[in-house]
Amino acid sequence: NVVQGGVSLNSRGLGLHFRKGKKLHYTKTFLYDCSLQNLKHPKEVKSVNAFSKNSNGFLYGKLISLNAIQLGAGIQKTIYPKNDTKSIAIGYSWFGGFSLAMAKPVYLYIFHQSDMEGIQEKLERYNPEKHFPDNISSRAPFFKGFQQSRFYPGLYGTWQINCSFGSQEEKIKMLETGISLNAYPAKISIMADDQPGQYLFFNFFIRFIFGKQW
Repeated sequence: NVVQGGVSLNSRGLGLHFRKGKKLHYTKTFLYDCSLQNLKHPKEVKSVNAFSKNSNGFLYGKLISLNAIQLGAGIQKTIYPKNDTKSIAIGYSWFGGFSLAMAKPVYLYIFHQSDMEGIQEKLERYNPEKHFPDNISSRAPFFKGFQQSRFYPGLYGTWQINCSFGSQEEKIKMLETGISLNAYPAKISIMADDQPGQYLFFNFFIRFIFGKQW
């Protein structure tokens, strides 16, 4: 049996990973794959309104926060096994399966001014036609907007090379680097100026994987 877990830093954010499977051969392992991926847009830049008392800032132009749950399976293959406990093993792997993207709308605190109430901050869903850097105070709490989330079913695939190291055969320590692709049948727009959106989301990543085998 083989159990693996890990974290990744990628070109679109962060990821968490869990895998479980069994060895088919000394150099070949079958694994079920489960992961949670953050899918950011390259244009995301944090802004801060100098007139706001809140220093959290906001991502101007961002319509949604996009995250994907991925469930699939794949093969991990060792090309060059370890010669001894101090050496490293080199291999590759691929995974693919179902991807469910959750698009949570972005909410912001917006400045409003009136003669009766003066300047107040009100929580509103981001609207690019009404909200601009000078009237946005800061971002909303993380969970605001979950009830309005939309879900997009799709597919994902990853391919990576890996280096395994460590002196104990039953413990897994591995670095992976590779590419991934999430594909959805409907276009998804993360940013207001990214219309009409994307079907495909490419990613470059590096991961640290740990676990055990027995």
